[in-house]
Amino acid sequence: MTISEQPLSLVTLLASLSYALDLTEGQPMGHAVRTCLIGLRLARELGIVGEERDNLHLALLLKDAGCSSNAARMFALFGGNELLAKQDSKIHDWRRMSEAIKFALRHAAPQEGLAKRIAQLKELSRQPVRVMDVLTEARCTRGAEIANLLGLSPAVSEAIHALDEHWDGEGAPYHRRGNTIPLLARIACLSQTLEVFATTYGTVRAYKVLAQRSGTWFDPELVRAAQAFACDTTFWDGVRNQPEVLLRLKTSERLHRQVTEASLDSVCAAFAQIVDAKSSFTGEHSLRVADYAEQLAKTLGIGEVRCATLRRAALLHDLGKLAIPNLILDKPSRLTDGEKAHH
Repeated sequence: MTISEQPLSLVTLLASLSYALDLTEGQPMGHAVRTCLIGLRLARELGIVGEERDNLHLALLLKDAGCSSNAARMFALFGGNELLAKQDSKIHDWRRMSEAIKFALRHAAPQEGLAKRIAQLKELSRQPVRVMDVLTEARCTRGAEIANLLGLSPAVSEAIHALDEHWDGEGAPYHRRGNTIPLLARIACLSQTLEVFATTYGTVRAYKVLAQRSGTWFDPELVRAAQAFACDTTFWDGVRNQPEVLLRLKTSERLHRQVTEASLDSVCAAFAQIVDAKSSFTGEHSLRVADYAEQLAKTLGIGEVRCATLRRAALLHDLGKLAIPNLILDKPSRLTDGEKAHH
């Protein structure tokens, strides 16, 4: 079936693929879609409309497009399950020494013996801020590059690039502060934190975290805007129970436009790069699989339309790999039965 027979918008395609990004960030599926809804509600409170609102929408769906690029490095640094570490990092204030120590103790080679764990902790303790900067820079830079590959507005890539900067300059990786951080990035940073805490602990706890981090992590004006819908139970019920339906209703007419064949190919190619970046052993693997599959199909006389579909499927064939921790993917020895079951 061709694109013209079954209309599909770029934003719908990105929303669907964002579920794979949720997995590699260690988040429950739907995290990006729910974050997008929160961000769009913030935009409404702030009076952000038109193209700027659409750019925010796209940035929120793609905010974790670079998340696979630091997976192997994070595994090498911590020696444990990087998906669990990423999940945990979202609910801890890693700038506080006590929180950083707890985080390191929990995720530094937990499956290894005491000597190995101590060595790993010593390595992490040498430059904890630099470690976070390096990991964040890899993720945000790659995410911005993916947005550029898709031909999206520079505002989208800028928002992704500055996603983890904080209002007081203590974020990562460049320690930008205040209004030097793009507005869309500030909204995205607050929205993803609000989503994680609301999903994990409920909205009351989530709003307490916003209040605690106002003026440090978050722009105080954005915190005030978010507090305006704290008691909107209809909105929060929609976010929890029907986020995909609610997001379709909140999507602008411009973003509902049908995706082109060329854009569809670009998205598949971009996500193939995201998948292959998960492990240092799979650089350009999906692209080569797609090339071989397409050549075989043409040799067998398969038609142009089916060849195009086959190529897209080949580019995305390893998408599920994003849910597998590098502890398993990059293991040099045989997998245990439990590790095989994880796959």
